[in-house]
Amino acid sequence: IYSFERFWLLPSILETYNRPVLVADLDQIPLRDPSALLSEEFDVALLKFPKSVINILSVISATLSIFRPSSQGHRLAKELSEYFTSAFDNEAKLNWHVDQAGLAVLDYKNTDGNILYLDPKLVVTDPSKHDPIEAAEKGAWFWSVTNSIAGNEKRLETYNKKRP
Repeated sequence: IYSFERFWLLPSILETYNRPVLVADLDQIPLRDPSALLSEEFDVALLKFPKSVINILSVISATLSIFRPSSQGHRLAKELSEYFTSAFDNEAKLNWHVDQAGLAVLDYKNTDGNILYLDPKLVVTDPSKHDPIEAAEKGAWFWSVTNSIAGNEKRLETYNKKRP
């Protein structure tokens, strides 16, 4: 449930604040100010890994998304929230990557919202291969410190020591 609760709240947050909302996993460390990601025109921005078609639940990642307070952005956020209400009522849907399944369904069913696909290079997904400071210099915006990836704790300690 924790994986999609943020999307349940999203329509209310968009309505209340009328500002773009960056929705990210808790284990993402910003490497630079993300406000520049909001400069392009779109209703929703999704992090897409096209080569992940072998695992269809990984094509659209819940790691990072952006919803704008446009009419289509509101509509898509509401549809996503409704998907998760439906999933909550169907135990068979409550499995690993249910948040990504919801985003994939949203993307697939979209007919008139302007969806921007974020470049996967925005997120360093394997910190054992990339130093976060070097990654930021090469264009990364977020560093994924997923605890399930071996070695991340040590990398995080190194990052904290190097940080200005």
